[in-house]
Amino acid sequence: MAFDLSRVDAIYSAPFASPALELVGDIQRLIRAVYQAFADRYPGVPVSAFKALNSNTLSEVGLSITLLEGRLEIILKVDQFSVQATNLRRPEEVRFAQDCVLLKSTNRELASRPWRQR
Repeated sequence: MAFDLSRVDAIYSAPFASPALELVGDIQRLIRAVYQAFADRYPGVPVSAFKALNSNTLSEVGLSITLLEGRLEIILKVDQFSVQATNLRRPEEVRFAQDCVLLKSTNRELASRPWRQR
């Protein structure tokens, strides 16, 4: 069955079984590791795509990665990992979004932490 891709919107969220409290005091290390993983695979990813999420509310602390002119947002918070893709228009953008979410070296770094999915 053949089809033409005209536009893709997707939302994914995975809560952690226990809060990743390491993010609270170690956000710099996480940003460095995640940025390096992206930069190794995609040298053109701008530093400005990465943002620490600081807050007085524990559940809001984390890391935000914004790509594709804001149409792909990956958020790692103390209690969950989430992705929102909006208006992806080409198959290459969909493949890029999938690859970013499943980035192996990033997943290895995150998997080394004692965080588990529910």
